[in-house]
Amino acid sequence: MKKRLLDFLRCPDCHHEKLDLAIRLDAGNGDRTIIEGEIRCGECGSRFPIINGVPRMLPVSLRPMLLSFHREFFERHPDLIPRGADTGPNEKVARTVEGFSYQHVKLDDQRREIDRWRKNLLSAIPVGPEFFEGKTGADIGCGTGRHLYWAHESGAEVVGLDLSEGVAVASTNTATCPRCHVVQGDIHHLPFKNSVFEFAYSIGVLHHLPDPKEGFRRILPSIKPGGRIFVWVYGLSGMRLWYRLSHMTWLRGITPHLPAWTQSLVSALIAAFLEILIWLPCRMVSLLPGGKRIVARVPLGDACRRSFRAKIRSVFDRINPPLTHYHTAEELAGWLRDAGLTNASVLNRDGRGWTVTGVKEQEPDLMKGQDRNVATR
Repeated sequence: MKKRLLDFLRCPDCHHEKLDLAIRLDAGNGDRTIIEGEIRCGECGSRFPIINGVPRMLPVSLRPMLLSFHREFFERHPDLIPRGADTGPNEKVARTVEGFSYQHVKLDDQRREIDRWRKNLLSAIPVGPEFFEGKTGADIGCGTGRHLYWAHESGAEVVGLDLSEGVAVASTNTATCPRCHVVQGDIHHLPFKNSVFEFAYSIGVLHHLPDPKEGFRRILPSIKPGGRIFVWVYGLSGMRLWYRLSHMTWLRGITPHLPAWTQSLVSALIAAFLEILIWLPCRMVSLLPGGKRIVARVPLGDACRRSFRAKIRSVFDRINPPLTHYHTAEELAGWLRDAGLTNASVLNRDGRGWTVTGVKEQEPDLMKGQDRNVATR
């Protein structure tokens, strides 16, 4: 963690902005990157441990989950053991954290698909790399940090937030990025000050929340007036056939209830089937003259040269989450209207999901009582 991160943070419990930092271990050799320590709220006294360089800014109900992932840390620092939570996390929220932590950490093959990360980011949001230059922003649900990396490389200072233990991988993936920050936190209790970012994006995250629209609403206060939000979510209606099939909705009545290791095994079997049916033939065809152009037209063909572990991880991402919503353009347009955003649109991203975008008004009451048109296409 860099001290600069404190400029963006507030207490997720009481929203107080006076936070105190105590360093217990830094990187040494003149590098003041903080490896272990705590952040304490000066108002309510909440304490947030810094573990492996990542501040764990979780609300009081979720902090006990840290014990199951970081026992060695709390053995060294017993005074930071989370206390005082009256209730634990919602059962589906707990399973979501465990599932994505398994996906991002246990199934990480440590292969950095840098070009693929860039393509994924720019295909999900309707702006070019120049948009990020000189801006501050937030990556809400950053996972392993793949989009965080490219927003930084395009010139932004970005704070990545995730609820899962994927923050450890994101921190590693952005270790060479001086304007990147990573924090563990909850969308419904964002540890960010109001009006602190010029943009925020959330790609592939909100559809896994109990109430995606409420999650969208919770992001907005952290964006400055005139700032822009981008959200990419799943859709089924209006999407390409192969994309709809890739969600394997016929399995979702069973697989979210299985243990993570069983889900991983099922994912490996499905990936092996797709390897024989699609990816092996695509690799062979790509060796022929003009073969790469043919493969580019094959559904899922672009994954043919990814590692098998990455393919397992992609399947796991479909069958694991206990909560998955599939949105419509009309529903998403309602989010934008209710939030009072301007320059708002809902975009069909080539039959592979919806991008929702809009600008937070300079003056919140400027268009009060007026109709707002939301473009959908």
